[in-house]
Amino acid sequence: MALPADKQFLEAVRRSSHILVTFRRDWSVDAVASALALGLILEKKGKRVEIVADGFIPSKQIGFLPKLDGIKPAFSQLQKFIINLDVSHRKIDELSYDLEGDRLRIYITPRDGQFDSRDVTTAASDFKYDLIIAVDTPDYPSIGGLFTANTDFFYHRPVINIDSDPANENFGNINAVDITATSSAEVVYSLFRAMGEHFLDEDVATCLLAGMIAKTRSFKTASVTPKTLEAASELMAAGARRDEIVQNLYRTRSLSTLKLWGRALARLKYDAEAKFAWTLLVRQDFIHAGAKEEFLPDV
Repeated sequence: MALPADKQFLEAVRRSSHILVTFRRDWSVDAVASALALGLILEKKGKRVEIVADGFIPSKQIGFLPKLDGIKPAFSQLQKFIINLDVSHRKIDELSYDLEGDRLRIYITPRDGQFDSRDVTTAASDFKYDLIIAVDTPDYPSIGGLFTANTDFFYHRPVINIDSDPANENFGNINAVDITATSSAEVVYSLFRAMGEHFLDEDVATCLLAGMIAKTRSFKTASVTPKTLEAASELMAAGARRDEIVQNLYRTRSLSTLKLWGRALARLKYDAEAKFAWTLLVRQDFIHAGAKEEFLPDV
């Protein structure tokens, strides 16, 4: 009989040593906050953790989140290319290299005789991560260039998929997708709470509460349940900095953002029959507002 998702999650984490945490390219506050909380918790458990998201550039709105500057926009040293030289018959006297344009030349001088092409073989090292955790991400393509440029990596490592969205495609080897939760942050909280261990501190609690507040618009959406409010109260008791979260998410807006809002609202259309509202922003709007593309999620 298969273990439930929370037990599978904990077992996969226990067996791993170097974990990649990632999230979709068009990130949400919930995605970033949940990833940071995961990183903090897993590091406390003695795991090496790196958070990487394709082209990630944080907005000022989430600048208060702890360890935010640790999120990388691209992989570094995901895999090494290995050149093997058989030196059983000849010893090396000198080794050097140079880089000319796009060509790397490696010079190996034997102590006597010469090396033959048959003495050389090449290989690729193993991937440096042994577990992938994708959070608040509906499918592989949403991960962006990290996935499209490294599909072998994603298909040859176990993937844990954490989400609360019913549209999630359950693409992971382990799918911790709870559609009764308000947010990925709430799912992360539930997964670790099931361990029965102490995992909360002020920074972890702040990240998880930020994800929940952002996804529920400060607990105003219909998806909020008594379980959600109980989790939020426990996070507050653990030291979550609620005032800091609310101040940054809802009470701090640059003039450029407000101008962009104004242009979006000026073009707002509504179809009463379809109950559908939409608007339009063009490149010129960003120029006139003095805004950048990174302001768009806030709008």
